Amino acid sequence: MQRRDLLLLVLTMMICAAGARLTQAQDANLLRDGGMEGSYTQRGRADLNIPADWNIWVAEQPRTEAWMNLPPVAFPHPGPDPAPHSGARAANFNKGFATFTAALYQQVAVTPGAAITASAYGYLRTCDIPDGATTCTSSPDSGAFTRIGIDPDGGTNPLDADVVWSPNQLPHGSWTPMSVNATATGGTVTLFLYTSQTWPRELNAVYWDDAYLAAGGADGAPPIAPTAPLEVGFVQPQGQRADGSIVHVVQSGDTIDSIAVAYGLTREAVLTLNPDLRSARFIQIGQEIIVQPPLPTATPSTPPSSRPRSTATAGRS
Repeated sequence: MQRRDLLLLVLTMMICAAGARLTQAQDANLLRDGGMEGSYTQRGRADLNIPADWNIWVAEQPRTEAWMNLPPVAFPHPGPDPAPHSGARAANFNKGFATFTAALYQQVAVTPGAAITASAYGYLRTCDIPDGATTCTSSPDSGAFTRIGIDPDGGTNPLDADVVWSPNQLPHGSWTPMSVNATATGGTVTLFLYTSQTWPRELNAVYWDDAYLAAGGADGAPPIAPTAPLEVGFVQPQGQRADGSIVHVVQSGDTIDSIAVAYGLTREAVLTLNPDLRSARFIQIGQEIIVQPPLPTATPSTPPSSRPRSTATAGRS
């Protein structure tokens, strides 16, 4: 009996210690309303509502076409399709039949020189609803991507060269974690949750949830690591071409997984961008793999796959 009681006592102590560590990790989040669960407030328009503790940055240039970089609509999203990553709601930005470039951001007071860890979950839904259907499957052919960044100086412009970014992610149809680390250069840092698209789609929405920021490096809670193969070979990312596309020319030792990781993509995203690939297991040296489609040009003014039907659905989330 005494031995069993001792084992029960040890197990109880271990459970309590684990709970205490979890509570400490949760309490270490320096963001206010990182879970997007608090009140939402209007920002200049009745259809632009974001968490009260966050701010918004929106780009309105370049705009060489009428559908480019239009201000998004924003509301709290309780689900379904998708359900929030956790809790009762997520933050949602959307703009049907258009593109938008926007970032949620929050400034946080820290100790200068502190090691900063940040993470967040993103979800994309960009697609055109087929005739006779009521929904569609999110597709990377819109050129949509998400990323998170830390400005170690505490600035509010995500285009600042000092911002440290996570790899771009294509979280189409699934909640995907992003993480980034930086060193604070002043007493304030800023976390950006950033998204943009290349082509308009009938449904064009991004969702954010469970953002996290901690100071102190190894003493803080560990960051969420983006889903990726545990071991992949090194791949040197290749530059952007004149039309804005990025095409990776396969080198010796490259695999689809290593190419995906090098460009911040998933295996599924690479295969979707390259429908001629029959299998992720067989590629050849010198083969060209598309990792980013061309950027929009002055023509066509409306891409063939974006068929405006009714502006009534333009704000659908």
